[in-house]
Amino acid sequence: MRQLAALLFATLLTGGGANAGGYCLKPVSYDPPRSGLEIRQPHRLASDPLIYPGYPWLVIHPTNRGGLYTIRDERYERLQADWPRSDLWSYGHYFVRPNGQVFGIGSRPGELFVLPEGGAAFEKLDLPDFDDIHYDLASDRILVWKQADQSFSEVTDDGLVPANFGKLPDIRNGAMPRFVPELDSWVAATPGQLYIAKSGEDWRPFRKGWRTRAALYQLEFAPLHFERDTATLTIKLGRYVLVYLMDDTGLPRFLYRVDEVGTIWLDGVVLPMIEADGTSRTLWGRVRGLSRFGKVMQVITPSGPMEVFDLPLSDRPADGAHLTNWTLGYGSFRQSVYHVPPIFHIGTEAFFFDGRSRIPSPQLSMQALGKFARWVNWRSRVFVVKETGWAELMPDLSLRDIPFPVPLGRSPVDMRITASDSLGLVFVSQGQIWHSSDGETFKQLTDGTAVKVQEFVSDLPNRTDILVRGADGLYLLKPNCL
Repeated sequence: MRQLAALLFATLLTGGGANAGGYCLKPVSYDPPRSGLEIRQPHRLASDPLIYPGYPWLVIHPTNRGGLYTIRDERYERLQADWPRSDLWSYGHYFVRPNGQVFGIGSRPGELFVLPEGGAAFEKLDLPDFDDIHYDLASDRILVWKQADQSFSEVTDDGLVPANFGKLPDIRNGAMPRFVPELDSWVAATPGQLYIAKSGEDWRPFRKGWRTRAALYQLEFAPLHFERDTATLTIKLGRYVLVYLMDDTGLPRFLYRVDEVGTIWLDGVVLPMIEADGTSRTLWGRVRGLSRFGKVMQVITPSGPMEVFDLPLSDRPADGAHLTNWTLGYGSFRQSVYHVPPIFHIGTEAFFFDGRSRIPSPQLSMQALGKFARWVNWRSRVFVVKETGWAELMPDLSLRDIPFPVPLGRSPVDMRITASDSLGLVFVSQGQIWHSSDGETFKQLTDGTAVKVQEFVSDLPNRTDILVRGADGLYLLKPNCL
């Protein structure tokens, strides 16, 4: 009765009238009912939301429930589908081909599902049994491997057809073939061994490096780059960066490895960040210098890693094109909570690195932005929430301040910022919801009086309703509630 009374009270507060901006919050119902733990900690109901292109249901994997759930008719209920399902987290194993087809990979041998155009459910393809599967985006091919004869096949509209490269053993514990367009070759891995082959040719083994315990199974999706000018191939496997020189026969010849790295990419240059904890330099390129707990960044070259801190500071302005070419990993230098733009903080100094030299950027230092500034990369633009408001990072690395009515709370860290397909940027702060469709103007959607919203969970596939989490449960943020 208490749960029912609370639900009715929330409905009277939120469903019967409009909040700011014509939006309202409607509590969802639950089937089966929530447990006591879920009532006290509603975030458990909304973990890992996922939307498949063209699929009509939001997929949710609750923390304390078996199976997958969704939202139907404002009700939180079991999804009940052949795929996706929660067996071994298979619901997250899917891919979308360039033609828009969506495929789901089952957790059992021989399972591959496809979502028909305009369909409401995935359908299982009628294929012979196979033991491993991989979608290669570079070649747009779906490859499968059968353990019985160690052969590869390709999934086509006519079923399985033999792939045009040789057999390999124990692929399930290695990495399925992956096409590298720059080499016009395929690479693959078995436990302990890397291979390369051109279409129609046999596999040739190549070294992974002396005493390198790299996780070769990561090869299918590992950062990999070929630098044509220097003929160097760079592969990042776990904490290792392996560097090769491509010989005249198309075989990678091992040069060296770098350990304990977080990798940054800039126009084909791989920049590993290497832990520094001593004073010696090893044969394999592990750099130890600076301070015991310091870090150093280097550029991969055929002759070995090159420290960038030895390069002079630049007196030229930054080129805005570099902003779109950078991605920054979590292991990079000390930064703010959202580490998107290529700005590094060493001590109190801020600078931009363009692959050749450092460009001082005092306007982006911690003194200028505050200790807890948060970066946001959205629609090819870069914004920052600083302690004094909201600003856009311009191509010359200057900041353009933008009026920001969203309450900051104690610091920018207290604000949740999410990208929504229907609303643009969504800000949750002090129980309120705001949004911006252009990063320039901001509109308040809820005022936080009836329901204090704590988190934006996900858009719904209908692209009109939004699932959010309040302190007491899940709500749908709905437009045009008059």
